[in-house]
Amino acid sequence: MRATTKLTIILFHSITFVWLARFPPAPFKMRLASLGAALQTIDRPEDRDFVKRTLPFAHAIVSDVCSYDDTNPNYPVARMKDFFEGHSWASGGLFPQANGKSQESTSEAVNCYYSCSLFGQVNTDAKLVAFSTVLLALEIDSAKAYYQLEEMVGNLGASDATTSTWFGANELYTIGIQLLPISPMTRGLWGEDFGKKVWKLVKDRLGEVETTWQSLLLGLEAYDEGAVVGDLRGLNPDAFDAGNSLSNMLWFVRSLGVDVDVDVDVDEKQKNGDDNSALCAHHVKCKNLVGRCCPSLDNNFLECCT
Repeated sequence: MRATTKLTIILFHSITFVWLARFPPAPFKMRLASLGAALQTIDRPEDRDFVKRTLPFAHAIVSDVCSYDDTNPNYPVARMKDFFEGHSWASGGLFPQANGKSQESTSEAVNCYYSCSLFGQVNTDAKLVAFSTVLLALEIDSAKAYYQLEEMVGNLGASDATTSTWFGANELYTIGIQLLPISPMTRGLWGEDFGKKVWKLVKDRLGEVETTWQSLLLGLEAYDEGAVVGDLRGLNPDAFDAGNSLSNMLWFVRSLGVDVDVDVDVDEKQKNGDDNSALCAHHVKCKNLVGRCCPSLDNNFLECCT
């Protein structure tokens, strides 16, 4: 997929993020980390004009939640952050609720601030990097204090805490919503002891939730040094939710110290038939990649296929 196409998709999601940030229920769902990562990698001459034209919009999106400038009349400082409580409020206070302000997913909030930090690095904005890092650290500490209890908290309100989510009462949903999206920040948010404890709770109950949630929760098996790689590789491509993938989950598993033996046949269990022509290794320009390229698991043909 061309870099411009990728960035267009990312900016679309980011605009959706702004809408979600202003209206409940989830202000952090759109994982701006992808935006920061994309901007770091775009260096094709034909894409630079596109980036130049769209960069102001990206700045506006980041400023909407991570502004550090108290003289800027357009954006309040860290609009969603409660510096007394330490965590953020997803509801934003725009709509009255019986329990006051509330927040569901701390992991999405964590990745929001991580994304702002990445964006600051891309744009050599040292103040944004430093400020976002403070927001990030506060969010992680607060998640451990208020959410990661004997039972995982699903929704935290100003006057109460519940173990359910907006979309279901099953405890596995609650755990999943406090885990997604998987990113480099997941290890900092989920400590080893807590990860082991939660895995013992969910490992025999995965069948209670849909496969998209199963593929996410299976990553926790890495805390127990189980056969997580085999379990993940046995899933079909459509078992991974939007924004997640087999490669992302394998990276997470490896980051926890579990050996991941990647070879060109890793994805063969995930497709029907015995045709190997889609494998990267069978295409000269793709030989440095692994798995499927032509097409990939999501049915896209990479540029190296031509």
